[in-house]
Amino acid sequence: MIPIKSTGRTLTEMQELEAMAAELLKTARKLPPGPVRHDLLKEIGKFRARIIALKAKGK
Repeated sequence: MIPIKSTGRTLTEMQELEAMAAELLKTARKLPPGPVRHDLLKEIGKFRARIIALKAKGK
């Protein structure tokens, strides 16, 4: 799991996390189909969901 600390995140840091998630997704999609790719895509999805939750919490 990719750790994200929720305290004190700035807008810029949140944007950096979103950009990181997008790059991870782009890279994972280049992998051949199979369980490793599936697991990575699942982890990236969880990472993105946590970013969204942090953004909602910060509003």
